[in-house]
Amino acid sequence: GAMLALTLNSAAQITINRSDWGNLVGSAFVQARDTTNLNLFSPGNAGANQTWNLAAVGNDSQDTTQILSPANTICAASFPNATMAVGSTQGASYIHDNNSVFELVGICGMLFDTTMTSIPINPPQKIFTFPSTYNTSFAGESRMSLVFPGIPGFADSIKSVSITSFTSLIDGWGTLITPA
Repeated sequence: GAMLALTLNSAAQITINRSDWGNLVGSAFVQARDTTNLNLFSPGNAGANQTWNLAAVGNDSQDTTQILSPANTICAASFPNATMAVGSTQGASYIHDNNSVFELVGICGMLFDTTMTSIPINPPQKIFTFPSTYNTSFAGESRMSLVFPGIPGFADSIKSVSITSFTSLIDGWGTLITPA
């Protein structure tokens, strides 16, 4: 008898849910910076079933980001709805996530002197939404406000307001090739 084998290759977009990320608290992410091969870097085309070849990206310097439990940071009480903190025990960015959103709710650190300052972001700045798939998009605006002592004879206090507009569009899916 004869045997016939048929192999079909198919590719399909995926849906990313919060459960796909797992528990991030306790994780460390190493980020590499390429300062010499910038002419080789292109984000590539948008669209379905793309291949992005970033194998030539270099590693000139690295930085490690720690994901902490907010309870283990100095400003935990200022951000009771935070589910994780990015940074250190001396200062951090506070993130809230659930099954529908991953968002920045505030920052905390030393400003101008040795006083720890908490700055809430209201409304929070969305970073990712769940579920996400090809053509998922969101946009919004967030605001941070900081009041600090003024200059005698000029102003009793100074207020700085930062407004951030953000947009996100997942405009492609496919295969990513990295140096690793």
